[in-house]
Amino acid sequence: MANQLNTPIVNWSPAFDPAFSHTFTFSYTGNQAVKNRAVIYDNDTYENVYDRIQEGLKLDHVLPSNTLASGRTYVIQIQVFDAAGASSALSAPVVFQCFTSPEFYFSNAEDKMVLSSANFTVLLSYSQTESEPLQQFQYYLYGQDRTLLYSSDVFYDGSNLTHTIYGFHNDSIYYLRAVGRTVHGMELDTGYLQIIVQYQIKPANILFSAQNHREGGYLSYYTGIKSIGYETQNDHYSFAGGEVTLWDNMLTYNDQFCITGDFTVVLKARKLPLETFFRMKADDCPYEISMRMLEIGGLYYCRLTVPYGLGDYVFYRELPKAELADAGGHRLTTASGIPISIVNLTYNAEDLVTFTLRRKGGLYSLTLSFEEEEA
Repeated sequence: MANQLNTPIVNWSPAFDPAFSHTFTFSYTGNQAVKNRAVIYDNDTYENVYDRIQEGLKLDHVLPSNTLASGRTYVIQIQVFDAAGASSALSAPVVFQCFTSPEFYFSNAEDKMVLSSANFTVLLSYSQTESEPLQQFQYYLYGQDRTLLYSSDVFYDGSNLTHTIYGFHNDSIYYLRAVGRTVHGMELDTGYLQIIVQYQIKPANILFSAQNHREGGYLSYYTGIKSIGYETQNDHYSFAGGEVTLWDNMLTYNDQFCITGDFTVVLKARKLPLETFFRMKADDCPYEISMRMLEIGGLYYCRLTVPYGLGDYVFYRELPKAELADAGGHRLTTASGIPISIVNLTYNAEDLVTFTLRRKGGLYSLTLSFEEEEA
């Protein structure tokens, strides 16, 4: 009579959808097992619903799809056999559950959606046919190369499935994802949703505020825009279409141009010469701030020079690239969602460029953008 083999130990199994095949694993030491037997009972009725032997050296047993029913609790035991015909006792019973696959997705986001703001409040949706509770979930944000940029805390309150993610950069591509787990261990994953960020930044000089004076029966308006005086070196200039054109000349603003502390200067220009085209001094700074157009390697840049300590701090901003659009004004993108742009190989163009220079808390920034003009 063959010796009895050591009894296997069935590993814990998370809940699963019986509409799909499922693999139970177990541990065992002793003679090489060449086949194993799985016996499954209904935990409530004690009915034997599965009893089958599978051959193989792996310490697992594959349950075929549609063998069990959703919403039921079952018990499994495993028995192993070696090549000589020796067998083990049935393992200790292990309880597991079967549920229909839950629905877990972003209800206010879809793949390749266009986001028009720097922040986004996402809304998860979770449901399960047999009311299996959601135990925990977490949000992730990835860059275009799917490098992890942000992960939220792990949340346990299934009644609040909203979360705000901040800091989306304009003209960028991200991937949004959420994962979770149910009370009985079913793993949840929304998959990766591509987010294309495209939004317009309003220049600071177009912001208005209004105040209602009820006692006097009138409204007052305020804007950061000032009407400033100017002078030129000579008569080599002309006004047309709301623009001033200069040649061999310099324009100096000499009235109402008082700068103290933080400020924003918005300059709109076209066909600027490859030289310094803008100079200014803040009242609290004896040094000059300047902007200059340069050509470097066939591309065009604006160089901003600002005071820093006893010297200057210099940094560059590339002239914006023109982007292609269809007849309806929609941006053309690559298959991965990246806007298609044309490298600016010439600067003699009619494009109106907006230069936005800011100083806040002693720090300077410069952004360049094309001004969209009406036809």
